[in-house]
Amino acid sequence: MGRSASSPRARQFTSHAAPSATSATTEVDSGLASGPFGLTGVLPPRSGRLLRIGLLAGLFELTLYNAYQYASWIPRGLAWNDFRLFYAAATIGLRYGWSHIYDPDLQRAAVQAAWPAGPEVRWFPFVNPPPVAWLMAPLTSLRAPVAYVPWVLFVSGCLVAAALLLAPRDLLTRGIYVGLALGFLPTFVAIAYGQLGPLVAVALAGSWLLLRARREVAGGLLLSAIALKPQLALLVPLALLAAGYWRAFVAASAAGAALTALSLASLGLHGLAYYRMLAGSLFADAYFQRWSLTPLVGDGWPWVVAVLVVAAATLLVARAHRGDAGAAIALGVAGSLLTNHYLTASDFTILLIPIWLLLRRRQPAWVLAILAGCWLAGWFSLAFGWPVVVFELALVASLALTPRGTPALAPSVLAPAPP
Repeated sequence: MGRSASSPRARQFTSHAAPSATSATTEVDSGLASGPFGLTGVLPPRSGRLLRIGLLAGLFELTLYNAYQYASWIPRGLAWNDFRLFYAAATIGLRYGWSHIYDPDLQRAAVQAAWPAGPEVRWFPFVNPPPVAWLMAPLTSLRAPVAYVPWVLFVSGCLVAAALLLAPRDLLTRGIYVGLALGFLPTFVAIAYGQLGPLVAVALAGSWLLLRARREVAGGLLLSAIALKPQLALLVPLALLAAGYWRAFVAASAAGAALTALSLASLGLHGLAYYRMLAGSLFADAYFQRWSLTPLVGDGWPWVVAVLVVAAATLLVARAHRGDAGAAIALGVAGSLLTNHYLTASDFTILLIPIWLLLRRRQPAWVLAILAGCWLAGWFSLAFGWPVVVFELALVASLALTPRGTPALAPSVLAPAPP
């Protein structure tokens, strides 16, 4: 990042070991398109800059709104955060053994002990993978309400870091990228509840940078963070394989297999039985299915068929973008969200990854409209479930309709004017 598209290093990045082709939406190493393809090709330079300043101002206002929401939520909702569930699971593992982290009776007692706030404290079962409890173990040296503070700062920092890792070098555009994160309503939910989506997001951003630098094994190993919340990006390694990044896929698969083996060994049959009991009841809850394909196609076999079709289509489109890690990761995220049965509003922070990646390149105006729709659908996802599903499908379709080798039709709206 930070070099012109004509630099030797930029040419090195675009000559990936996978089969090469000219991208349909050419990604410029300096970030968003500039020069004759920049915003000045559509608007006068001054108007283009004013548009970007106006967008940044609007995102700043939404960031203030999120800050207000958080400050208002603390007195009435802090005792309902999800961090306490992660913290309680870690204390159970350290005290009783990791095979007991899904014991519902121990979970209730551990949550009440970690965050004693009277009978109004609601208990939800901890059903995250064991690595989440392992990650929380060091924080158990602090009391849970105290440990919540550094954890929330860490989660917030991960999301800002993801924005900056993917943002172009232009300072104003970097501010817009950060604003797209901090002004996003699911970000308020993720930070307030101490959720894990931002950790997966920063891992995907870092993996993209490594793949772009032709460090496939390191990029694949970084994808092991998907194990913290698999439903957010489970198809990303497969999409990368379809796009020709087989070394990254092998590294990600090896790391994932190792974490799975360690998790199974730590749980044993006793722990697995408890997990199946808790997960079965939670995953059947209609509330968590409202952001899935279930409301559109129904449950049971229709849902299974729809998931298989969407997954296959996602991988086929990724194959059409061979050598394009950004497109593969964007497709993997969209496909993962579409093929899952259990999602929460905070999970849509991961939708920022495909939006950021695709905004880096020259796009047709209709693709920009889809990206804007994805962001808005994610923002309103707390109230409406179906729009985000529709725009995730549209995002996959947009990449299917902009194959490699087709010239870009229009610049990014965020493109800085040439000097």
